[in-house]
Amino acid sequence: MSTNYYKQLGRNLYFPEFDSPSTNNGLAVDVDKDEYIGLLTTINYNNLRFQGKYSKRDKLIPTAPYETLFNDNRTKTSDEFNHIEAEYTYPFSETQKALFRGSIDYYKYSGSWPYTTSVQNENANGIWSTLSSRFNWAISSSNMLVAGLEFKKNLIARYKIWDNSTELFNKNILSSIWSFYIQDEIQIVNNLKLIGSIRYDDYSIYKGYFSPRGAIVYNIPMSTSFKFIYGSSLRIPNIYERYYEDAPTNFKPTPLLSPEKINTIEFIAEQRFFRDLYGFFSIYNYNVNDLIDQKFNSADSSLQYQNLNNVSATGFEVDLNYSTSSGMRAFLRYSYQYAKDVTLNSHLSNSPKHLLKAGLVYPFFNSFFCATELIYENGRLTVQGTKTEDLFLVNLTLTSNTLFNLVKTSLNIKNLFNTTYKYPGGFEHIQPSITQDGRTFFLQVQIDF
Repeated sequence: MSTNYYKQLGRNLYFPEFDSPSTNNGLAVDVDKDEYIGLLTTINYNNLRFQGKYSKRDKLIPTAPYETLFNDNRTKTSDEFNHIEAEYTYPFSETQKALFRGSIDYYKYSGSWPYTTSVQNENANGIWSTLSSRFNWAISSSNMLVAGLEFKKNLIARYKIWDNSTELFNKNILSSIWSFYIQDEIQIVNNLKLIGSIRYDDYSIYKGYFSPRGAIVYNIPMSTSFKFIYGSSLRIPNIYERYYEDAPTNFKPTPLLSPEKINTIEFIAEQRFFRDLYGFFSIYNYNVNDLIDQKFNSADSSLQYQNLNNVSATGFEVDLNYSTSSGMRAFLRYSYQYAKDVTLNSHLSNSPKHLLKAGLVYPFFNSFFCATELIYENGRLTVQGTKTEDLFLVNLTLTSNTLFNLVKTSLNIKNLFNTTYKYPGGFEHIQPSITQDGRTFFLQVQIDF
């Protein structure tokens, strides 16, 4: 059993966009609190495994999104998640085994958004069950086959919005999905491996979709490996995107909204230069088609979610890692990414092009580690067309190994030098960019039973 608890008392924040006497001169007082608790329990007995998870987060929102009242502690959200799972592994032989799993999940979300004349509340509840089986077969020393079947059913999928006197939206959309996948991993020769898989998802509220994936892995013994990876997936629209409607604001539903489709291609090269020095290089491209976004229709002044744009991103990453037998580790990582809206031929907001990270982990007193992380990234484009400044941050973390066979501790200091920096706001914000937290301390105690 392990548990995590986090609490941030928050601080008073200044937002120049609200600097007037009617909005407390831009000062948000005591409305940045954040609290989280997480529990995890796992029980293993022979071929059986039981697991339970629980987490909850309560967050006050200081930025006054969606034109809510500024400096109001009623602007808040709450998320709760519960998961119970049982798994049984049955070995048919040394080369064949089957895994059976059943689980039930519960999710609850609530939000409160105060306005001048009312408080708008929203609530989402979901309960779903999942049954799955997987069969592993080592056909030979060079051929591994994996096949699986999964069924997921939403028992409750409700989203509700209401204010002081009126129910604005309330729907419970039930659905289910059957999934089947098969993967074959073949070692063609000693240094060449092929992996191919295909997955089929049959949605009760959509047609079925095939998602192929594959990889080619080529190894040069003791030093180098090359990988070429292709993958495809999709994202189904949620209840809000498909069915939300609101007559006063002329927001229309889109029951026939299509899923977003994602395709990725990546090439990876890995090189061990010396025993303690390892390098990694990757170049990739991904495309998202039928991206779901809001559209304003000037003909009737209505809003509606539609499949509007296509998004593409191309980038590369270089990574060097150094480690010693004493436990000291260091890394240097640089990545470049250009993400654009293909339809509009414009750079995506909130997507930095350059990101550089470096870090050092140093052990001391046999049971403790000190880790320093340096982060640089260039400015990000905001949805209002402005750009944030480049940033340079330093983080410091002190961690322990398990003490007394029971407790792990860590102290994390984010933004060690209290640097002022901003990230872009969203369409829901008046602020084009929002100042992030200064120096922040996080103390974590993990207890394992």
